[in-house]
Amino acid sequence: MKKMKHIVLFACGILSAFSFLAQREDKITFNDGVAAYRDGEYKTALEQFEEAYAKNNKNARALYNAGNAAYLNGDFERAGEYYSNYAELVTSPGEKSRAYFNQGNTFLQQADVMNEDPKKLEDAQELYKKAVSSYKNSLKNNPKDPDAKYNLTYALDKIKKNEQQQQQQQEDQQQDQDQNQDNQDQEKNEDQNSDNQDQNGQNQNSDNENDQNQDQNDTNGDQDKDKEDQADQEEQNKDGDPKDEEKDGQGNPGDKSEEEKQAQISRAQAEQDLDAINEDEENILKKVYGSRSDKNSKVSSGKDW
Repeated sequence: MKKMKHIVLFACGILSAFSFLAQREDKITFNDGVAAYRDGEYKTALEQFEEAYAKNNKNARALYNAGNAAYLNGDFERAGEYYSNYAELVTSPGEKSRAYFNQGNTFLQQADVMNEDPKKLEDAQELYKKAVSSYKNSLKNNPKDPDAKYNLTYALDKIKKNEQQQQQQQEDQQQDQDQNQDNQDQEKNEDQNSDNQDQNGQNQNSDNENDQNQDQNDTNGDQDKDKEDQADQEEQNKDGDPKDEEKDGQGNPGDKSEEEKQAQISRAQAEQDLDAINEDEENILKKVYGSRSDKNSKVSSGKDW
């Protein structure tokens, strides 16, 4: 970037005794500013030029010199305002070209500072565009100015590089956002998997408890059923009819004890023996009564009625 144009200081000379006596107060202040400026006291010079312009707002030279003092004092924003006001007051193309050139430099200075801060890239871009506009205005009034051409090219290149910076910044931000989203999704999935594992563990424990309870219930049910079957069998053995079991052939030999079997055999044998005794007695009686009948018949038949 080219440096600022050489500062043109307008000093009021002593033309005559009359002009010296008639010198206005704003010119005195103006000349005090020129003296301070030459001594490198830019802050003091700036104050003197501003005061001179406040006393006479038609003193365009005070505006231009105030812009120069502000620029060298590092106050680029104020300097740009003074150059802009000066360009509106003067009619000379050369003066206008010089004012716009210096104004473009103030925008470049501010833009370069902001361009170092990633958060201010957009603001820097706006200032680069303003600088381009100022240099174009300078060339309109002085198309052959090589410094204005050079600084215009410089500002356009800065705009291009700034756009690339912003694009790269957006890509980096998007990448960071994607990475953060991936990390959040991964953490969420890990938490969900952990919760699922805990839930599965709880469900498995509950299933095991239910299976154990079911097995216990089945065992208790089988024991109760065995007890009921045993009670029914005992009741059946107590109240059942052995004759029916023998007749139907449905009795379970294993359900009768050996003593019961022997008791049944003895009773059957006793009945058989009793029948035999009765038959013998009947035969004897028949013999006895049969003999008596024969005798009686003989006696009765012997009478003569």
